[in-house]
Amino acid sequence: MGTLRLLIEKASNLPDTDTKGGATNVADAYVEATVGKTKHKTAIIKNNANPVWKAEKPFDIPVDLKDKSPTGKLLVHVWDGKDSFFDFSGTHSLGTVEIDIKDAWGNTPSAEMSKEFTLETTDSKLHSTITLKGTFIPKPPPKPVAGKPPSAKLNKFTLTVSGASGLENLDKKGESDPYAQVKLANVTKKGETIKNNLNPVWTKLKDLEFQVDLKDPKKSTLHIEVWDDKESMFDSTHQIGSVDIPLATSDWKTQIGNDLEKDVDIMVNKVKKGTIHLKGKLDP
Repeated sequence: MGTLRLLIEKASNLPDTDTKGGATNVADAYVEATVGKTKHKTAIIKNNANPVWKAEKPFDIPVDLKDKSPTGKLLVHVWDGKDSFFDFSGTHSLGTVEIDIKDAWGNTPSAEMSKEFTLETTDSKLHSTITLKGTFIPKPPPKPVAGKPPSAKLNKFTLTVSGASGLENLDKKGESDPYAQVKLANVTKKGETIKNNLNPVWTKLKDLEFQVDLKDPKKSTLHIEVWDDKESMFDSTHQIGSVDIPLATSDWKTQIGNDLEKDVDIMVNKVKKGTIHLKGKLDP
């Protein structure tokens, strides 16, 4: 499949079929070029057995160079047009030629070449020819269909936040009411609140499971916050501290497949506000 860019340049030694005859009254030639159902027609060159179509511009025809394809052949037909509106004899054939596009231009894609072809005419003594400039432009290969990117390899990470110790007291009366919140791989888990306790033991943040892509730093960073819960409906929560742990560079990664316990400090503005106790396992 592709496109034939064709320019009809000139013809030579065309037979004279005009009824008036005479040296100055020869054929009024024009050309029809046909490929399949596509046809192109040139302007008429008056009284000239050797017409040159200087005003012609290249035109494009879709072609298929496969064997036996109807658009693999170019049929060129040179006609003698009417002398005038009052010429009732009609048009007359000056010659034809059928051209195999693949043989003529298809073997050198994108190369522009002028070629002369012999016309079949009713006068066997004449050597009538037509010169065409052609370029076969192959159809570009289809662009690959955009598919889904390959799925990232995910590792299962199992985490338990068992408790904390030495938390900063943010309450004016009594002690903080701490709870922990875990964020990892776009998943958030919140634990229970332990009243008036700076060394809480949590039970609800046990054996939490996450699927993480270790090649994505944002989605594989474990973020843990510890908050002081409201004392009453008129109060607000306050963050005691937080910590970020990139799993890709953690002990869980270097000792992948093993259960490891970690004590990690939580901070606010690089100031320690307590310690949380973790147990985790990163599966291969």
